[in-house]
Amino acid sequence: MAVTTTLLQDLWQLADADAGQLGDDVALVVVEAFGGPGSQGRFMPPGERATGEPPDVQRQLDEDAHRSRVVLPVKGLEHDPAAILGLMRHHLEYARIYREAKGTYALDLTVAAALYPVFKDGGKGTGLIYNTIPMMRAANAAAAWLVTQTFGPQLERLRDPDFATLFRPEDPPLEITEMTLRSVVFAAVWAGAVEHEVDRHATSLQSLLAGADTAAPGWWETLLANSTFLELAGSATSHEPLPEEREAFVRYPADAWRPLVDLADRAVRYGTKLL
Repeated sequence: MAVTTTLLQDLWQLADADAGQLGDDVALVVVEAFGGPGSQGRFMPPGERATGEPPDVQRQLDEDAHRSRVVLPVKGLEHDPAAILGLMRHHLEYARIYREAKGTYALDLTVAAALYPVFKDGGKGTGLIYNTIPMMRAANAAAAWLVTQTFGPQLERLRDPDFATLFRPEDPPLEITEMTLRSVVFAAVWAGAVEHEVDRHATSLQSLLAGADTAAPGWWETLLANSTFLELAGSATSHEPLPEEREAFVRYPADAWRPLVDLADRAVRYGTKLL
């Protein structure tokens, strides 16, 4: 199926309706390419500017800089409506979270920045950890549920090297309030990295947490005072696959990191119940 302009519009309307009809709050910016090789596009809040893009792309982005934008690079996706719909819905979930819970959006971006230096030398497969950040997990879940509802199960693409997370409905989409709680607990699992990232920018952890929920600073104190939570979190943050384990999963490198993710999930489940 070739992706025509009409089909792009239809897919966008479908994704927008599933995201709660964000409508004029978000513009779709379709470009040939964006952000370098392998880029899957980006959600950009109002006023945010891209850097290093060709002048024609920058002009497109600047035209709608007063509102949020979903940047969709379509090169290589001319016959892949399932991937396009998944990317649209994925980025629209960021837009929904930004509109309804800016503090949670900011918290999860801080966590993503905090984890980058921790795992940047971990090689292939570490993207699995990034995809467990609650906002990223929610975006993948929303995309996967819509894609499978629209195009059916994508069984042959569950190991797709580029878009597998858009085709695996492993988690049901989260309500915003539930996601905020999970975001705080997830951040507490990686408390050391998050606190370092906050200090690096000379900002306040308390204000970052309170921006997500006024009760979040208290949640943070409760979690870090609980010995069981600290033990579970420590088992995750200290676990890293050995070189021989990574070599064993050379075909699917993310699988080498699944034990770490499972341990972190245990800590998050315990933490959410504790609160």
